[in-house]
Amino acid sequence: MVKIEAKLGAAFGEGQLSSYLGDLQESSDSGMLLVLVPHYRVAAMKASVPCVSAPTEDGPWQRGATSDFSVAVIDWEGVLVALKDVRSEPFRGDLAQFRAMYRVLQGYDIEPLRSVSELFAWRERKEVFVNLVDRVTRRLAQQSRVLPMGKDGPDDYQRRYVCLPLGADEPCFSVGVRDPFPGYTTPIWLRFHRLTPKFSVIRERLVASGFAQRLTECGGHIWIHLDVPLNADGESLVDSLVEQAQRVIEVAYQPL
Repeated sequence: MVKIEAKLGAAFGEGQLSSYLGDLQESSDSGMLLVLVPHYRVAAMKASVPCVSAPTEDGPWQRGATSDFSVAVIDWEGVLVALKDVRSEPFRGDLAQFRAMYRVLQGYDIEPLRSVSELFAWRERKEVFVNLVDRVTRRLAQQSRVLPMGKDGPDDYQRRYVCLPLGADEPCFSVGVRDPFPGYTTPIWLRFHRLTPKFSVIRERLVASGFAQRLTECGGHIWIHLDVPLNADGESLVDSLVEQAQRVIEVAYQPL
């Protein structure tokens, strides 16, 4: 028996995979749990696989002392490539439509933004910008645990926190979407919350750096705008936003 748990951007619940494995063991004498996620989530999922020994290489990994039950993490991109070998014409047509839908949902086929007015109208394409935040923060998290998306306050700031080590603490910043502050056009903002550890150290570093002119202080927090390049495809948008955020990280997280 094969059980497949498929997700795009949604988080896995606490103990969700272990629960599925338990159900599989109750239903069959042998089987496999396949965890199907986008390629960029594979590394993080391998670290969450519920098995007795730490996962090595690409799996599948055994559950328990026998090989009767195992777990494997696979990616949508690989599955779509494999399914191209199916020769059924009706299926091939459905697959082409599904592949196009997947690329849109994952933000690969983002229609380039052509003007500043389109940035100001970002709420009309809010799901695109939230998708960009999701992909950018997953890359910025590096080997850290990917936290869930959330929403803050009256500004409807939809964001994800990323926590990185600084000395003995682990200060967090967030990247999210909100209406631009006056004088700005971008809806994507990086924020250091005033209650995060080492906030005063990080603030002093940023003020003393070349980012001083880019800082906006509101609610006691530090906000830094991440510019959204015009006429860029989805991959270029993500690369640009990640690069901008990493420059901030290099200053904020210098060793103590």
